[in-house]
Amino acid sequence: MPKEYIDGLQFRSIIYNAAADDNLKRLRVFLKPTRSRKWIDQCLNNTEKKNLPLVVAASEGNLDVVEFLIRIGADPNVRGNVSIEGETIESATPLWVAAAQGRENVVRFLVSEAGADINLATSTSSTPLRSACYDGHLSIVKFLVENGADIETPNRLGHTPLMIASFKGKTSVVRYLLSKGASITQRSFKGNTALHDAAEGDHAEVCEVLLEYGATMEKDDLGLCPLLCSALYGNGNVLPVLLKYCKSNILRRDALKLFGCTKCDKKMNVLGAITLWKEAANVKLTPEEEIEMRGIYDKHEISKVYETDNEIDTQEDVEAIQGHLDAIYMQSLIMRERIIGPAHMDVHYFLRYRGAIYCDTLRSKRCFELWLHALTLQQKYLPPLNICTVATLEAYQETFSLALNEQANNLDNGRWSVQAEQVTELYDRVCYELERASRETDFAAIQKVQQLEYDPEKEKINLVLITLQILFMIYRLSLPLHHPQNRGENAGTLRQITEVFVDVKRFVRVCEKLKVLPLHLALTDNENRDSVDMPCNYVIERLIEGGVDISAQNEDGNTPLHLLLLHIKPRESIVHTLLNSGAPILARNKEDNTCLDLVELSLLKTIQSGKYLTLAGLASNVVMRTLAATMKTKEAVDNYIDTSNLIPYQIRDFVKRH
Repeated sequence: MPKEYIDGLQFRSIIYNAAADDNLKRLRVFLKPTRSRKWIDQCLNNTEKKNLPLVVAASEGNLDVVEFLIRIGADPNVRGNVSIEGETIESATPLWVAAAQGRENVVRFLVSEAGADINLATSTSSTPLRSACYDGHLSIVKFLVENGADIETPNRLGHTPLMIASFKGKTSVVRYLLSKGASITQRSFKGNTALHDAAEGDHAEVCEVLLEYGATMEKDDLGLCPLLCSALYGNGNVLPVLLKYCKSNILRRDALKLFGCTKCDKKMNVLGAITLWKEAANVKLTPEEEIEMRGIYDKHEISKVYETDNEIDTQEDVEAIQGHLDAIYMQSLIMRERIIGPAHMDVHYFLRYRGAIYCDTLRSKRCFELWLHALTLQQKYLPPLNICTVATLEAYQETFSLALNEQANNLDNGRWSVQAEQVTELYDRVCYELERASRETDFAAIQKVQQLEYDPEKEKINLVLITLQILFMIYRLSLPLHHPQNRGENAGTLRQITEVFVDVKRFVRVCEKLKVLPLHLALTDNENRDSVDMPCNYVIERLIEGGVDISAQNEDGNTPLHLLLLHIKPRESIVHTLLNSGAPILARNKEDNTCLDLVELSLLKTIQSGKYLTLAGLASNVVMRTLAATMKTKEAVDNYIDTSNLIPYQIRDFVKRH
């Protein structure tokens, strides 16, 4: 056999493109029978590169190419990435993509002749059967089931083939799966059944089929049955179907009320909401249901933020609020919070949405009150570092910053005068969220409940950055320019404003527990930073006063002073602040640079380096350089210092920084 100078993987792109283009002639040229087994494996089956020729050929439905590649040595179960309708599917098998794209002839060949594993799933645990159900390829679904496909295998979110067919409205597929014994009571990881999915997708015919097969109004993990789900999403096709099967008048009334809330806030159809609320008021309750309903009302406390003590319940109640938009909007929020529960993200979303509208209509106080209520619910019912809670806190901070910018530029027209107590309230809420996170130990469980992309470390950093921006806002609030009494006629005689007080020590303490370095974050040179005025000397001083460790080193061995000096244009005033507060000028990072080295490189003329040199720092440098000369790594030096009696334990950390 002739020597092969180029391995098969280097030919991958040529083979891949030929397979995608159904160019069998070119494939025969490059994939000659004389090629070695190793070369063929590298070219067709090596998964270092994710563009697999057999996968793309199956996706395009090029049966002749698929047959040729299998005969030449392609693995029928090889996994690769493929793009379907703009979405990249990772670790997809040829059978999966063929089923997803409706390539029935390829599916039959791969199963019947190539021996493909019929249940082999993608990286998201999606099986070929599920991919066929997604787009309703009934003949492929039948073939796969008849040849041993498991009809109950869920994907990573717990959705079975029946659930996805129900959500996509594939009635014929739903009927077939049910006829083959698919479980109608199976639940996803969030407690959804197939009837929930059909209701969410607004597929009335699928709901009818599921109900015929015995589906019931079971609640999901958030306490919502399919009827309430359809009302929540505003799905008018499904709602009448599910109402026919509703045995509870309380549930019937709540569904109509909730549908009205969706009309009001999501569809912006106030008249439609009023009509539905009147229809709900006409639903008669039995004496037993009346007693039950009174108990529900007594148990649910209406927040003062809604400016009313009662939820509308009768025709007279509905007529009383007609023509009063504020009352209508508040009733919509009240009913939604009671019916779907205060922990539901839609409750928080529409509180924020209504608050934002009030802000745009120059009613900033109402905006603050509604947002604060949303935040209160999130911090009471959601786990710490929930991305929705962080988003609310971030929206607060960004809105306040925008308002301060408009005030500074005289563009606010009185829309929002940021008050000190509002900023301190926000500061306290962010600190409280960080404290909740510091007490949490099982973030893996939270990650399972929340989005799969959820990263608790990222959310911690986001919250710390928000807090730093709040401290900067406090500095801006202390400037006379941001206060109405110092404008116009009084502009020539600006009055100093009393500094806003917040407990910075509280913030520093919780950052220590979370192993986050706030001073490093405050000094990081980030081109994407929202505020061009950061880093800010005021913020740095407040952190130092709060007890932040000014000598702490990050994973690169950088102290806060290192980070500042690594800026393109380090602010000399902040350099002075750090040095005067005890920042070690001889501390050394993993690049073997001391802060003194960086000061000299920065050409900072006002820094008198000599006054910050200490005998302890110089001695520590000598010790570390001497040990480094005999040991290979910094880790080895640190380990030697920790395990020997050379240096007293009280100063070991200090020495290791050098």
